[in-house]
Amino acid sequence: RSGGGGGSGAGTPKEGRRGSADNSGSTDPSSSTDKEISSATQSAIKRGSSVSAMTERLQSGCAALHDDIETFVRLQEEAAELKRPAYERVLAKLRAEVCKLWPDGSVRAYGSYETKLLGFGSDLDVVVFFERRGDEDESGGKKGDGGTGGV
Repeated sequence: RSGGGGGSGAGTPKEGRRGSADNSGSTDPSSSTDKEISSATQSAIKRGSSVSAMTERLQSGCAALHDDIETFVRLQEEAAELKRPAYERVLAKLRAEVCKLWPDGSVRAYGSYETKLLGFGSDLDVVVFFERRGDEDESGGKKGDGGTGGV
């Protein structure tokens, strides 16, 4: 630019200051550029260290999450080992009772027991299948007894 720093050709304020300094000769333009580069470099260094710190925190957090997941899986497996035998006994007793009431009946488990995903909060989900005999109402009880004979 050949004009002064104050006119419409001054551009951005930063360029205007540089232009003024060039015209006045009182300030070395390279020193302000060096300061800007130095400031930008310092900012990048600061960002780099914060990225490094964030990376360390992220890696630490991921490692902690990994450990938590492994602990959760181990505890779930232990819960399944403890619950499975008890659930098998309950199913055997339930099957025996269902067969007394309905000789062609069956009991089937579903849910977390069947998928082997038992955990501490798991329950035992079952469904009972049977064919209704002619002397039973819809609830499984004898007709005329108010349906109290069903399971």
